[in-house]
Amino acid sequence: MTFQALATLGILMGAVVAFALNRWRPDLIAFAILLILALTRLVSAEEALGGFGTPAVIAMAGVFVISAGLERTGAAALASRPLRRLAGRSDRRVIILLMAISGILAAVMTNLAAVGVLLPVATAIAYRRRMSSTLLLMPLAYAAVFGGKLTLFAGPANLLIADILQRRGVATLHLFDFVAVGLPLLVTGIIWMGTVGWRLLPAHLPEELLRAGRRRGRLVRLYRLSERLFEARIPQDSPLRGKTIEQSEFGRTYGLSIVAVVRDGRQVPLPPKDLILRAGDGLVIEGRLDELLQAEAFERMGIELAMAEQISLEASHVGIVETVIPPRSALVGRTLSDVSFRDRYGLTVLALWREGRPIRTRLAEIPLRAGDGLLVQGPRKRLQTLRGDPDFIVLEEDVPADIREGRGIYALLAVAIMITLTLGGVSVALSAGVAGMVMVLTGALTAEDAYRAIDWRSLVLIGGMLPLGIALERTGAATELASTLIAFVGMQPLAALAAIMITGVVIGHFVPPPATTVLMAPIALNVAGVLGTSALPFAMAIMAAMGMTILTPFSNPVMLMVMSPGGYRPRDYVRSGLPLVVILLIVMLVVIPLAYPFHPGR
Repeated sequence: MTFQALATLGILMGAVVAFALNRWRPDLIAFAILLILALTRLVSAEEALGGFGTPAVIAMAGVFVISAGLERTGAAALASRPLRRLAGRSDRRVIILLMAISGILAAVMTNLAAVGVLLPVATAIAYRRRMSSTLLLMPLAYAAVFGGKLTLFAGPANLLIADILQRRGVATLHLFDFVAVGLPLLVTGIIWMGTVGWRLLPAHLPEELLRAGRRRGRLVRLYRLSERLFEARIPQDSPLRGKTIEQSEFGRTYGLSIVAVVRDGRQVPLPPKDLILRAGDGLVIEGRLDELLQAEAFERMGIELAMAEQISLEASHVGIVETVIPPRSALVGRTLSDVSFRDRYGLTVLALWREGRPIRTRLAEIPLRAGDGLLVQGPRKRLQTLRGDPDFIVLEEDVPADIREGRGIYALLAVAIMITLTLGGVSVALSAGVAGMVMVLTGALTAEDAYRAIDWRSLVLIGGMLPLGIALERTGAATELASTLIAFVGMQPLAALAAIMITGVVIGHFVPPPATTVLMAPIALNVAGVLGTSALPFAMAIMAAMGMTILTPFSNPVMLMVMSPGGYRPRDYVRSGLPLVVILLIVMLVVIPLAYPFHPGR
């Protein structure tokens, strides 16, 4: 093995470890790999930077814009209407219909966007049917992952495989050439979850849901806010008298939030920061009472602990909603203080839900993560704007969204144009570009919304990883890995196919799917070369493997999105997903050789 091949394998192993540790952003890891490859001259500077101009990256940018248009105009939400009408009284029928709709949506928009559209619908249906949302959200995520393998433009891994195969002269894949992989994944998943799999899901039906007459009351109980709410009174000689809430430094010094002020017998939820405090005011405060007593905070602030009356966090103009931070949110990694959340949105975060439990103190200092649930209080008009903000997914279906009324037909027209052009032989990059332009020109999206819709971090991840695939091929490292795999499984194409798929599933749970695709593709193609078979079934095995990365909440952004609203724990993913992955592996070992023969034409 040459020194260059050894160096490339070392970079490959370093990349896998870096992704698995999850200490750094995936796009930064990919860009660092690009720089290392260029500086060590394993690839040229032009090749290192050329990944950002590949058709796969351009097409993915267009797909992000199209997905945003379908979501923002309400066109995608139309698909949820049959769910309410056809579900009937059967919970299993709800699961089946929800998965079918999720898979179909994920075939024409990104699976993240599909889940974002259906999350509020699923949680609302669960509440109305008095069933646990845990029975719906995991199947919803599964179907979105499977549906993302149905069409050429449904996900970055699809576009990357097509791009790699075309550049290598292996095959030119068209719009529906992935159906033979995606459809069996989706159908098998639906059948399994609708018959047996739903029994493996946790069925957490909180007692609060049975007792509460309204959803907001359930949320207050679910986040256990009553454990952190108490009332204090401002006496005549308090130094706080005459100061505004902001000047009182409740939050800065003690990590407290004033969620309501009781004045003249009337409770005012979400008081403004410039409200001047008066003697006799009652303050409804959120915080740890035991810590405040130990720190003698009441004496320092000159307030008295009072007997708490009936505390309400809502009024005619003030409401509460639950939101989730999606993976592409600009808030990920930043604190509420960093973004001046209250000033920017005019809202207050009452609690945060993470890894199955609520966090209710020092919220402004906690870096936000993708999948975090936020319980947000504020004016109802302000809450409405969150539905149109890509940094949040609002789980309250009855909060009106900022929909671009009357533009849904143009969003659907843009998708029809993209499909027609692609079927007519136009490259998916150009087709997606035309569709994105139609979205903007017809007003389905503004130009600013289009730029915001593009997940630049995903594009950097894809563009940064492509040079590693070039280096693996050029230095002979991919050939060495392929020879090692063949030596292990023998000259049996089906055994090699199984090894490629299982390896892809394992690596895909630690490395983002686009990066795994780039890493595995050169190895898979070289395995086909050694065996003297078609490369297409091995390429499709990688695609199938990327559709089975469902065993942890962190292996796939879609799986992470449902963790907080579903109240899942990591063990729930393994318990529910492992039998399904085993079944899917067996199904794919039967389907792929039939749909994409090892020796076509024989």
